[in-house]
Amino acid sequence: MTLLQITGFLSSLLIGFILGLMGGGSLLTIPVLVYLLGISPILSTAYWMTEYLSTRST
Repeated sequence: MTLLQITGFLSSLLIGFILGLMGGGSLLTIPVLVYLLGISPILSTAYWMTEYLSTRST
């Protein structure tokens, strides 16, 4: 595991904490997935949309 991957996972934990407290953080999610974890932009957008749709209030 590289330092960049460890930074990406720690950033993901921080984003999850922000999402849990305030319900925001989507601006942080996609750049972390793309630049730190190396996931393609299309796939990371799909991950974000899945997370958004599964956590939004009705």
